[in-house]
Parts: sequence; structure tokens; C-alpha cells
Amino acid sequence: MIAPSEIEARIARVKALPVAVIEMRRALSDPKSSLVTFERILSRDPGLCANALRVANSAAFGLSRRVVDLGQAVSLLGVARLEELVMSAGLSTVLPERLEGYATTSAGFLEHSLVVAMLSRRLAERNEPRQASSAYVAGLLHDIGKLVISGFLRDEPEVARSLESGAGLCFVDAERQAFGSDHAEIGSAIAARWKLPELIVDAIRGHHHPALVELEAHRAVARFVHVANGLAHMVGVGADVGGMHRRIEDEVLAQVGLSGHQRELFLADSVDALNELRQQVHSSAGAGK
Repeated sequence: MIAPSEIEARIARVKALPVAVIEMRRALSDPKSSLVTFERILSRDPGLCANALRVANSAAFGLSRRVVDLGQAVSLLGVARLEELVMSAGLSTVLPERLEGYATTSAGFLEHSLVVAMLSRRLAERNEPRQASSAYVAGLLHDIGKLVISGFLRDEPEVARSLESGAGLCFVDAERQAFGSDHAEIGSAIAARWKLPELIVDAIRGHHHPALVELEAHRAVARFVHVANGLAHMVGVGADVGGMHRRIEDEVLAQVGLSGHQRELFLADSVDALNELRQQVHSSAGAGK
């Protein structure tokens, strides 16, 4: 088993979020901030600025005239979507080119993360609308702990082989057996290090086992991420080695209102948003080559 001190050391080596993302999160949580404040922060970061304009011009807003002014984009997006945008941009900057231990690329990891974020938000909008933005961020970052475990799997081939064989365990339980921890718990430690809200930290920690989260408001967000994660794997988004033996708990499906045929109806209702999102991710990946 890997020593806890070594895991803690690798958590400390995970890249910090970009300064602009930190500033934007601080401004978004400050009731004294205005749209002008948000525009000023975005304008100093070309990537965030471009993303804000791209999202404002997406089909989700259905505008007949193209948005070219950053201030207009900020006004159109609103606080919740701005938070989602800056966190998505922040995640892309901390990812390595490949997560060797999970046999996936940064683009594959990011695509899965964004799909889970989008589905988590949609589930929250159906059940707890006030938690929609938190559900998005928790869904986006639910697998961030894989950045640490991937390094161990790359450096310790025998551990990787034992995890892949699984010995009948689900992959998360196999992680815990090998490391004394799993990617959800490690991810929550990274989120805490980034000083994200406790709700996000708890939801990341509990996204495989929501019932273990103590506070109900936090447990609800963990449920949304749990279901969204399972649905993403079900439709083939995020099939890394950690996707093996993935299942959604029936009780949690019922708690979010997706028992029986409701699950298929929810996915059918999400198809257009899902396809648009995947197209954007693939376009961005192609532009970066």
C-alpha cells in the first residue's frame, strides 16, 4: 500500500487553479461585485474572454444576433454560468496531456468531466434548482483525484495490473485496497486545497457512495453527480479503465426521480445538449493540435 505521506505529497504537487479563476471565484462570491467587476477580470484573460463569448453565442441562448461585446456576454451569462465557465477553463489548465494510469487523454478526461457536469446540473434543475451551479462544479471536478492516482499507476506497473484485474472488486474499491484511499477521497482533498466550498468538497468525496455524505444538502449534490457519472459511462463518455464495473445505485436513481423509464426519458431530453457539448470539446481539441 502507498504511504499516506506520499499521497499527500502528490496532492500538494497538483497545479493550482489559474490566478484569473481564483479572482473570478472570489468576485462571484462577493455580493458587492458587479457585472463590471466580472468583465474586468475576464478581459485580462484571453482564454476566459473567448470562452465567455463562445458560450454566449451557443445554441443554448438561441440569439438571432451574434454577441461580440464581452460586457453583453457577461450580462447574458449571469453569475451561475460564469462560475461554470471559469471552473471549466480552470480544470483544462491543470490536466496533463495524458492520464497514463487510466489509459485516457486529457481531452477524454475533460469530455467526461464536462458531460457529467452538464448532466449533474440538469438533474439539479429538476430536483434542487438552487443547487444547479454547485452540482455543475462538483460534476466537473468529480474525478480530479485521478490526477494523483494516475501518477502512481504509471510509476507502479504491478499496482496498475492488480487494479485492472480487480479480483472481483469494483475499480473504486480496488483503488482503496491498493492506496488506502480512492480517487473520490483524494479529489476532495484537492478541492479543499483549492479552497472550494465544503459542499463541493463533500459531493466529490461522496459521488460513488452518496449515502455516506452527512449533510443532506451536500448529499443531494453527491446524488446528482453519482447518477450523472453513471449515465455518462452508460452512453460511452469516459470509458477509461476506471469505468469498469460502473453501476448506478437504484435507490439513488429513485431519489433523483429517474426510476424505470424516467432514466431513458431524461437521457433523450438531454441528447441535443450532450451532442452540442461533445462537438464543442472535439472542436477545441482539434484547434489545439
